[in-house]
Amino acid sequence: MTKKKDNILRIGFTNIGGLPTSSLKPKDDLLWQGINAMELDICGLAKLNTDRHLMKEDDRLYSRTQGWWESIHLSFDHNRCILPLEKWQWGGVALIKRKKTVHRVISKGVDPKRLGRWCWRRYRGRNNHTLRIFSCYCPNLPSRPLSTYTQQCSAMLTQGDERCPRIAFVEDLGDDIKQAQLDGDLLVVMVDGNMNMRESPMATMLVAYNLKEAILSKHGINCPATCRRNQSRIPIASGLQMIWASRPAGT
Repeated sequence: MTKKKDNILRIGFTNIGGLPTSSLKPKDDLLWQGINAMELDICGLAKLNTDRHLMKEDDRLYSRTQGWWESIHLSFDHNRCILPLEKWQWGGVALIKRKKTVHRVISKGVDPKRLGRWCWRRYRGRNNHTLRIFSCYCPNLPSRPLSTYTQQCSAMLTQGDERCPRIAFVEDLGDDIKQAQLDGDLLVVMVDGNMNMRESPMATMLVAYNLKEAILSKHGINCPATCRRNQSRIPIASGLQMIWASRPAGT
């Protein structure tokens, strides 16, 4: 990672693999150090795996990040369609904004179905341009009781929605992206999609909305895998992966 130049907005994204339910764990320090080392202005997080309603006030993300920087703004969401069962709840997303970006926020939003699939913030910049940044997590196929997929499937069935949660994610996120574009926003969509970013329903949807994948655009189709556990060199969205952005005018 090169040193960030002046007047550059640097955005990062990672699957955090679960935020400890206690603020006394070292993972908080590792997150703080990582954001500082990479000079990130905005950091998207996927898979926080916590239900804040059952956590002590001092253990909630707002309290844990106080004092990290002079200015900080948080967005986060989790599945709120099920009753809290325990502090650990699979899934969830967050956006951490710091320093100058905090004062550019003009609106915010989350997954309208309250499943904790994404959150977003809208920023106003120079010449009245607006930018909307999404942090998203699409569930993998179920592998355990109360998995993210299972939670969402149960919640959707109670609403009369019989779609596969993965299909629903792609379709519903597409609706939010379409609305953002109708609002005149440039977009950055950070997704842990558990899908091949070259060929998948999610990639097809994002391309249809004229977004380009930043990693492939920068490094080509033979870029390294985006998850350390992946040995196939296929850049699946599971870790530091899918970041899709609006195409510059004329491209």
